[in-house]
Amino acid sequence: MIDEIIHYDNALLRSELDRLPPEHRAAFAAACAERLLPAYARFARESGRGEPETLRRALTRLWDDVTGNPMSELELRASVKKCSALVPGEGAGPGTEWEPSANDAAEALVYALESRYKHGSQEAAWSAGCANDALNRFVMFDESGSGVVVTANEEKLLRHPLVQAELARQRRDLDELLDARDVDVRQVAVRLRERAAVESAIFFGDVPHG
Repeated sequence: MIDEIIHYDNALLRSELDRLPPEHRAAFAAACAERLLPAYARFARESGRGEPETLRRALTRLWDDVTGNPMSELELRASVKKCSALVPGEGAGPGTEWEPSANDAAEALVYALESRYKHGSQEAAWSAGCANDALNRFVMFDESGSGVVVTANEEKLLRHPLVQAELARQRRDLDELLDARDVDVRQVAVRLRERAAVESAIFFGDVPHG
């Protein structure tokens, strides 16, 4: 039973991210991408398309950046270009029901990388939005596995435990980063990274996707 419903509010999220230094925003976005990234690996395994290892290396490098091994803007832009090219494209080859989530995962990573050098809050908020979109789509999917998307009441969808769990994780990460906004991001980024890696295994509930 969910006592208090958490809503996703892009404008509010951006206003709170605006209170953070750029590297703290990047840590928030990287955590969102970390939890979602295994969906890309499942898509690649089932379809024979994509390069999950390339995306994993890019995310690992971003975490290294925010924990003390800085990336140059040139390196960041090159990583964005490489990862953007790996966003699954419709009609580009065999697809699976995981293709939309793989698309969200790759885009979440691209936004996280962009947040590191664009120094705004929108890209970090978009990373969170990709995670939310992936879960919204997942919980609307017919539980029979037939591939039929069923209509879901917006309030019922919002109340779904998986959706609420991710919104709560985002709220928790943001609160921790806000509390640590005046200290070195490395003191909190390592914790966010390790925790997000564990949570990636339960992002879609008990459905294996890694």
